[in-house]
Amino acid sequence: MASSTSWFWFLHKAAVLLLLHVAAAASSGGPPKRCYNTIYSFGDSLADTGNLYYDPNVDSIPAKQTLVLNPPYGETFFHHPTGRWSNGRLIIDFIAEEMGIPLLQPYLGIKNKKIKDWKATEGVNFAVGGATALTSRFYADQGIVNISNIVTNYTLPIQLHWFMDEFLPFIHNSSNSVGKGFLERSLFFVGEIGGNDFNHLLFQRESVEELKPYVPLVIHEISMAINKLIDVGARSLVVFGNLPIGCEALYLNMFEDSKMEYDEDGCLKQLNEFAQHYNEKLYEEINRLQVLHPHANIIYGDYYNAILPLYQSPKHFGFTRPLMDICCLYKDEISNEIKHCGSPGMIACEDPSQYISWDELRYTNMSHQNSNKNDQIKQLNDIFNRFDMDSDGSLTHLELAALLRSLGIKPSGDELHTLLSKMDKNGNGYVEFDELVHALMPHLHNNNNNNKNDNIFINQEQLLDVFRVFDRDGNGFITAAELAGSMAKMGQPLTYRELATMMAQADSNGDGVISFEEFVTILAKSASDFLGIKVA
Repeated sequence: MASSTSWFWFLHKAAVLLLLHVAAAASSGGPPKRCYNTIYSFGDSLADTGNLYYDPNVDSIPAKQTLVLNPPYGETFFHHPTGRWSNGRLIIDFIAEEMGIPLLQPYLGIKNKKIKDWKATEGVNFAVGGATALTSRFYADQGIVNISNIVTNYTLPIQLHWFMDEFLPFIHNSSNSVGKGFLERSLFFVGEIGGNDFNHLLFQRESVEELKPYVPLVIHEISMAINKLIDVGARSLVVFGNLPIGCEALYLNMFEDSKMEYDEDGCLKQLNEFAQHYNEKLYEEINRLQVLHPHANIIYGDYYNAILPLYQSPKHFGFTRPLMDICCLYKDEISNEIKHCGSPGMIACEDPSQYISWDELRYTNMSHQNSNKNDQIKQLNDIFNRFDMDSDGSLTHLELAALLRSLGIKPSGDELHTLLSKMDKNGNGYVEFDELVHALMPHLHNNNNNNKNDNIFINQEQLLDVFRVFDRDGNGFITAAELAGSMAKMGQPLTYRELATMMAQADSNGDGVISFEEFVTILAKSASDFLGIKVA
């Protein structure tokens, strides 16, 4: 499918869904809701909520890996170390909070009976900091890493073993039994995993080109994990891609004296291009698996574009420190001696909320919160300013009419007067920007067949119902993962590039997600471009 027709195809499906959805809402008394009972998570330090904290073999783990068990880790939110590689919560914590379920407990704490108040319906975290997709033996055999320097043997295959061979029998054969179909109503997070596989290679100063042969090996391991989870009953899986590693403080410092090029955001261009290459290949594999498993919903989790805005517009998110600065790290300027986070006597920066990076590879509580919370930047601002001829921050009757016509909305004089009255909440006779954002109604002018002079007014509540079907987590925005999942479920899986193009076409303010207003605008534009509807 050519990417230029993607939104038109989506528009057609959305129109059909609108009819079905409104009918269902009328018969049931409200829009259908989809929810998950719990989360099961696999991955590395980006998702580890404390498995190392409960590891009975912690004394045999390399000292650097156990620094997470010491202050100042956890100081901001929990006020003590929890085994999370941050000063506070992780992205998965914020997701759990938004879903209304308890924070995920680490599996090793449950297995070793250190966590007493856990219930099987609350979900489990199998992720371990430092975990790789490929086995530790693979890297040792390749001579990439000395086996004694492997930070953890709890790789993705081991985590799957915990879940399939230990955890599932436990909950099905005990008082913790969750009942038939429970896994089908659960959400599975696979990853982010694979980042540490490439970290091993980068730490050896391997070139970016030397990393690429390992990409299919990592993706193959992730693909096998997805297949296994589906085989035991998983039906909804989010598979996370890699991050913009070229922006990470560790690599900015490591390659400061190299010949690598920087992009306009101050990130290492080659490393980010590699991350995108990996993500594209992972996305292609997810699409292949979706075809093989039509009864499952396999969603691409776009960590890259969730994190990238923090680096592109740090001040917008409240970050004032340079990208290379790390909150919890001390470097002696004279001796170049480095004191890592969690070392004895280590004190973090005074205000972690000013930093993107907590330690060399992980993010602060504020970064995790911002990457999960999509700020509602008012995407009509540029258009508003263009038609605010006298720049007084408000629109007159004539300025409002010109703006609406530019958006393809052609109300009559009476309709315009009604709109103005509804928008003008403060009754001053003008429309301020915030009034416009909250009150703008989507209208399409039909110039089709014999109905040339008829206006089609789309009921905002009905269109919002459709929007909510694609906005699966109900946060008011459609992410790339949700869009990809919706297209795949509707029988039109996208390539990575097609998805990127669709997001770019709809995401007018560049915040990485599609708001309801952007959703309306792109559908109107698609109707104009492909159905011959005249945009006045």
